[in-house]
Amino acid sequence: MSFGFPSGPRNAWTLGSLRGVPIRVQPSLVWLIAFVSIWTGLSEGSWPALLGSLAMLTMVTLSVLAHELGHAFIGKREGVEVLDITLWPLGGVAMMRDMPEDPGIQARVALAGPVTNLILAVLAWGVWMALGASGHETSDRFFSLQAPADLVKTATWVNLFLGLTNLLPAFPMDGAKVLQAALARNHGWLPATEITARVGKWMAIGMIVAGFVLPNFVLPIIGVFTLISGTREVWRARLRHAGQGAFDLGDLPNFLRKMAEQRGAATGGFGASSTGAPPGFDPFGTRREQEPDDVPSHENTGGFSEDDVANLESFKGRLQRPEADGA
Repeated sequence: MSFGFPSGPRNAWTLGSLRGVPIRVQPSLVWLIAFVSIWTGLSEGSWPALLGSLAMLTMVTLSVLAHELGHAFIGKREGVEVLDITLWPLGGVAMMRDMPEDPGIQARVALAGPVTNLILAVLAWGVWMALGASGHETSDRFFSLQAPADLVKTATWVNLFLGLTNLLPAFPMDGAKVLQAALARNHGWLPATEITARVGKWMAIGMIVAGFVLPNFVLPIIGVFTLISGTREVWRARLRHAGQGAFDLGDLPNFLRKMAEQRGAATGGFGASSTGAPPGFDPFGTRREQEPDDVPSHENTGGFSEDDVANLESFKGRLQRPEADGA
């Protein structure tokens, strides 16, 4: 459902690899599938219900995997390093390293996942219609194999749902990446990220409100997840555009203190911009026009590398407060 730097779920089992892309699954997803299948079987009091639920959930998981494989294969074709694909209860993540801030590449990689699902939906619909024409019926139950064509029917709706919902312009949906890439052509990468996150924020608020009105407890959860993802994308972009070159994470407390002293720290929230930034802080990414070779490799310009951003995102615990000057 999303792609980015290696900061997703790491405690996963490796199932194998496909075209050089390792495929992993979080144990919690396996336990969830097993629990729902057993619960369905016990509530229905039959083995066919248990096996039908297991088959349906496995098909949903394979549809998510196909979505992430679409991202991964197009990413590899564009020259992006694909680390792995991890499946977990909230979907899947195709982990990529050194994704360039190129609107064309970003859009193509982002669209690959939804397009894969929509193609699968069309193919499944064709099989469903063929089975219907030959006299095969489907039941009214979603997670059921009471009729032979049930699995194909569900595959049609699941892939259609995955393809369309992932086109929504809200992080971490792929539609947000497409909107971000389109805006970046004229506004630069950081402003495009902030605008896209602002759009996603209002969509998330709408989901949360709708969830309480309907009521539907799933919508507020998705809305909160969308808010968190949008904030994360904005700060990731701000860190990447804080300057070129390597940055020593050991200097992070002093760096943040200097930014705060010079009123360079962002005010927070979606679309907030920095004012009075310290030297080398470039919120609109104009330094991206400079070739990387122009920056000496030994010079510390105060920016974050992509590995620094990944390490910072995965850091657990509290940052130590710097000692007072003269202490």
